[in-house]
Amino acid sequence: MTTTLNVTGAKHFARLAVGLVVAALSGTALSGAALSGTAPAGGSVLNVPAEYATIQLAINAAPAGSVVLVAAGTYSQGFSLIGKNVIVRGAINGGTILDGAKLLSSIAEFKGNEPATAGIEHLVFRNGLSGCLIGGVGLLYGGGSVCGVNSSAHISNCRFENCRSDVGGGVYLGNCNINIDSCKFTSNSAGIDGGGLFLEHCSGTVLGCTFSSNACGISSAGTSNGSGSAIRIIGAKTVGGIVTLNNCTVGCIAGNTVDCPAAGNTAAASGSAIDFSENPKFNRGILKIIGGSITGNHSGAAVLTGAGGLRVNGQMTSCVLSGGANICNNFAKNVSGPYRVLDSATVCECHGDVTNDGVVNAADLSLVLARWGTAVNAFGEADATHDGVINAADVSMVLAMWGTCPG
Repeated sequence: MTTTLNVTGAKHFARLAVGLVVAALSGTALSGAALSGTAPAGGSVLNVPAEYATIQLAINAAPAGSVVLVAAGTYSQGFSLIGKNVIVRGAINGGTILDGAKLLSSIAEFKGNEPATAGIEHLVFRNGLSGCLIGGVGLLYGGGSVCGVNSSAHISNCRFENCRSDVGGGVYLGNCNINIDSCKFTSNSAGIDGGGLFLEHCSGTVLGCTFSSNACGISSAGTSNGSGSAIRIIGAKTVGGIVTLNNCTVGCIAGNTVDCPAAGNTAAASGSAIDFSENPKFNRGILKIIGGSITGNHSGAAVLTGAGGLRVNGQMTSCVLSGGANICNNFAKNVSGPYRVLDSATVCECHGDVTNDGVVNAADLSLVLARWGTAVNAFGEADATHDGVINAADVSMVLAMWGTCPG
């Protein structure tokens, strides 16, 4: 059943405020030079291939604040920002394609504590088939197209297509301050987690991005129990750090049922399109989903821990939905795990079933009444409206949904 959960309309202004803040931060990295092809004051414009045969040669020669401008064309080469305050920018029309089919590592790497004013813009990454070595149990590789560690470099107006790795088939970022905006992740895959994007101990914003036809849990043996077919998020850069997904489309555009089978992201086993772990043993993080949609995604197994849409491994306060976020039409479930609605969100689930037994009946009503007026526990038990308070609204929700939950 589709239910729009409204807490208070006044807080819709929060979405606008976040958007303005993100735009302002992006403007720091993208102002002037991003639109004109000129460099910020004190920098230079270095042209590839007219002046430098490769992107890396141009980066090596670039003074701080420079723009490496890569002409339209297809390039079979990789590069590293090597800690420099440099922007690598392609043709505005998307004509600069970096093909990683012949490379043995990620196409682009940020591993030198680059500032937020450094980054990549207007580049198309295709066929990145490996990634950079990130460690873990055994030898794990991450970021078929982009691998970033200990960096604040921004990623803007880029496309990631048909790339793969063990984790973060499209992009892997670890211990980074992130600013990813207006990017498209399409048909990327991960052998384990994070088909499109993997964020490990990162904080920051993913703004206005789309994730379609990505997959995870796709190993050489067939399938594995991976999750986050679009995005996998673990913890934050600092304790209490926040990852914000602002106005992103994950799967289908809400209301579009024609293209959903092709556009949806797929987790091979019991995973989800977005998988978030707050990670209390390291840096406990918070996920905020503002607006946007998570629809038409698929999980390979209809089990209690699986959710085609969103899976939360953490407390109720560690995942916050607001700004009219829409999570519907995902298989086998839309949401698994606790979450809180800050102002409004549309979540297609059987909210009255607070006992999670598939039926809304006297047992659910009894649980709500027993918890009436008490503090909501960490997992939101008996909070049918997901607003952090157990009161008459929860009783009304149970009565409105009385009976067998829709399949």
